[in-house]
Amino acid sequence: MATKTKKISENLSSNSLFHFTSKKEFLINILTHNFRPRFCLEDLTNFTFGGEPLELAIPMVCFCDIPLSKIKVHLNKYGDYGIGLTKKWGILNGISPILYSEKDSRTANLIRNIFQEVIVNTKRGYHVTVDRSQDLIFDILRYTKPYQGKMWRKDKYIDKIRFYDEREWRYVPDTITKNIESVLSKVDYLNKEKRESLNKIMFDTFSIDFTPEDIKYIILSSEKEIDDFILEIDRIKGLKFEPKIIRKLSTRIITKEQLLYDF
Repeated sequence: MATKTKKISENLSSNSLFHFTSKKEFLINILTHNFRPRFCLEDLTNFTFGGEPLELAIPMVCFCDIPLSKIKVHLNKYGDYGIGLTKKWGILNGISPILYSEKDSRTANLIRNIFQEVIVNTKRGYHVTVDRSQDLIFDILRYTKPYQGKMWRKDKYIDKIRFYDEREWRYVPDTITKNIESVLSKVDYLNKEKRESLNKIMFDTFSIDFTPEDIKYIILSSEKEIDDFILEIDRIKGLKFEPKIIRKLSTRIITKEQLLYDF
């Protein structure tokens, strides 16, 4: 009698949302102060018409839902340290998967057509409609990314990045209803004083809270960092981690070394 074999499917996405950073101090800062959005420069030229470059800085916190078994490339690109939280926590806090679109796709053309319509209405003098339409367009763009393109890192663009592979989820604060600048031009973004001033507003107004129960993983660069990191968690003020919570969090620590060689 033939026996049935059970099919095991491998998920293409994770049940966690991961945020990576380049330094241990940045990870400790997240545990201390929660997530705080900051302006990031994005090349959105694919979504404009007439070949005019469009580079906007958008306030955001970025996550991905790549399974740990497939996260090696992402680690090398964004840093050795990270935190993974439940996707349920992310959804409850308004974190959303973004829209990817290839330059000549239907979705990119639709966005370009909306831009064109706003320009036509501007010439007709429909100012109230235009202002509202512009807000909506920029709100869409804040959740939009090209299928592949340039990424701004360390004060320069890195070309030929396939963003689609990153499976990005994004938290973008509701700045429009609070009458706070929702996007910056590249010129304003490169003005360090203005950028840092607006980032402080983001920090103070739009932080995303989480509890230890929301944390599924803490990722460090190497095993030798674990003991000191647990002591750092113990010293964090304000979150009031009890000993049993610290013990629980310590069991959720994995390292980049493990991810590279054991997954």
